[in-house]
Amino acid sequence: AILFLRLKGLESAALSYTGIDNFADAKDVVWAEGKNVMAYLKAHPELGWAGIGNDKFNPNAQVDAKSYYKVMLEALGYKQNTADVIGDFTWDNIVAFAASKGLDDVMSVANFTVDNVATATIEAMKAAIKGSEKTLAASLVEAKIINEDAAVKAGVYTKAPVVVAVESVKALNARQI
Repeated sequence: AILFLRLKGLESAALSYTGIDNFADAKDVVWAEGKNVMAYLKAHPELGWAGIGNDKFNPNAQVDAKSYYKVMLEALGYKQNTADVIGDFTWDNIVAFAASKGLDDVMSVANFTVDNVATATIEAMKAAIKGSEKTLAASLVEAKIINEDAAVKAGVYTKAPVVVAVESVKALNARQI
């Protein structure tokens, strides 16, 4: 959840959120600042974090590949179909939909690890945002959410080349012609 909020430039807002309406299992959270983050996500259902049902978030569950790719699709601007939203994909077709967007390197991993999270995140950083040819990384660099040099070093962003051209030429005398 926090990584998703970072990718959307919303981490600070979530960490400082003071709303009191929260998921029923917020008391079970073990990660720092988790209660604020969960309350923020509940207050902003448009971000795609509805929990697992019955007003629960399941904050201590281990993420699997399918769930993480769902998060990356949401970070790219795609939406899951819900009762309230006509989206781009359903839970049942996440695997195929993510693959159609170039997100599938670790989809079949059974024991999803931190290394797999990194791989899937790098894939998403290189993928185009919904309705654009701009990558997620380019969008984050442009919004100054991530540092341009760091994005280049990580291999997720390429600086636009500096175009050098002669704009005008003027002969000062016949000899220079």
